Amino acid sequence: MDKTYTIMLQGNELEIYCHQMDSSNPKEFLSLKNERENYSEIYPKRLLNPYDCPNKGRRDDNCRCTLQGHDDAGYTSFNKIRFNVTTMEVIVDDATFSSTKEGHFVPFGTAGDCYSAKKCLQGQFRMNFDGTGLELAQTASWTTKGNLATFSIDRDFKTIRGSCGGFCGKCVPISLKLSFIS
Repeated sequence: MDKTYTIMLQGNELEIYCHQMDSSNPKEFLSLKNERENYSEIYPKRLLNPYDCPNKGRRDDNCRCTLQGHDDAGYTSFNKIRFNVTTMEVIVDDATFSSTKEGHFVPFGTAGDCYSAKKCLQGQFRMNFDGTGLELAQTASWTTKGNLATFSIDRDFKTIRGSCGGFCGKCVPISLKLSFIS
C-alpha cells in the first residue's frame, strides 16, 4: 500500500513515503513539512535595459521588464521529494509530488533568470528539511549553466536559500545528498 513507513536506515529510524508499492519498481519520497518553503523558480521577466540592476537587486515585479525572459521560466513547489535510500541522493527532476504554479516544471534546488547582464539575481529556490530528521550534507554543491550565470547560496543544512541568475543563466545541483542530523 502507498503510505508512510518507518524504516531503519544507517542505524536511524526514518519516515519515508513509499509510492507505487503495487509495482515492481516502488519509489521512496521524503515528506517536507512546508511546501511554501520548498520551491524552485526560474524568474520569467527580463529588464528592458539589460545593463541595469534596479532597487539594488531587490525584486520589483513592477519593473521595466518584458516577459520575454528565460525559456524554462516557471515556479514549482514540492511537498515530497524523491531520493535514493541507498545513496541518500535527492532525485531533483521527479515531479510526482510537486505543483507547478506558473510556466514550466523547475527541478528541486534549481533557479535562474534572464533578468540582467549584471549580478542582479532574481531566480530563487528554498529547501527546508526541518522535521524530517535529515539535513543537506556538507558535500552538496551547485554549478552554473548559461550566460553570465552566478549564484548565492545561504545554508544552515536544514534550511537552504539560493538566488541564481544571469543573462540567461541558472544554477543547478551537482549533488544534493542528505545526511542524518548529527
